[in-house]
Amino acid sequence: MEGKINVELSKRNMMIQEYISYLQHNKGYSVQTCTEYRKDLEKFVQWLRSSTQIERWGMVTKDVIDTWVWDMSVNDMAACTIKRRVSALRGLYQYAWVMGLCSDNPAKYVSTPKKGHRLPKTADVDKLWQAIRNVATEAETKLALAIMAETGVRLGELLDMRVNDVNVGERSIVVRGKGNKERKVYYGDMTAELIGCSVVIGGGLLISSSARELRYKVHAATGASPHNIRHTWATVMLNNGCPLESISKLMGHASVKTTEIYAEVATATLAADYNKYKPNYVKGKERTSA
Repeated sequence: MEGKINVELSKRNMMIQEYISYLQHNKGYSVQTCTEYRKDLEKFVQWLRSSTQIERWGMVTKDVIDTWVWDMSVNDMAACTIKRRVSALRGLYQYAWVMGLCSDNPAKYVSTPKKGHRLPKTADVDKLWQAIRNVATEAETKLALAIMAETGVRLGELLDMRVNDVNVGERSIVVRGKGNKERKVYYGDMTAELIGCSVVIGGGLLISSSARELRYKVHAATGASPHNIRHTWATVMLNNGCPLESISKLMGHASVKTTEIYAEVATATLAADYNKYKPNYVKGKERTSA
């Protein structure tokens, strides 16, 4: 390997920063994604320092990365986390190869554990609506909860919303999703009521809290995360008969296949309801619940 890819690991910030800057400014990756990728690459460097004698980026081979993957696996790291870390490393070397800084990509053919198939966790709907109606919940948190519950937007999308993105007459909000792609989402009565009480004329942010602050406030109020609320919105929409294709577009999914997981959540809910309310034909035994 040649050029900058062969710098010492002690100068890792130069390599990582250059790649992260490329992702953010040239590829349109969100700040949150770039932050996670930076952490993933720095974790790799930390592992190299503690577990190998490697001192330069150019000394990394596929075998080295395979060992890193194995080490993460035996320490019970989630398959999705391992996959993301390897993806970040693969992207770094691919970028270096395209820029002519190295002759190959040692992470190109690295295999990662298969991601476990888990249904998305949803929020408790009763707790969610109680939090919105609770007089003790601060106004901005109420508005944030209502928007997430009625539109299914991501936390980052919510925090990027500006007052001018809201069309009160149409009850819609312009959302900037992944890759800066814009879409329009629609809200219901609860959000309409709270926006009418909170929004002032101007082009400022609709929600002023930071991502960390809002996550804490949402969890304190509902016991759920913003992403749990997004899952809840999708599941409720599907259970109410909304076509999967429409849910996919409203959520900003690139493919309807990503949205199909919610069909499984709906099926799981139906199965739970059946087991709770199924008729009992055992002779002499009657149901005790309504």
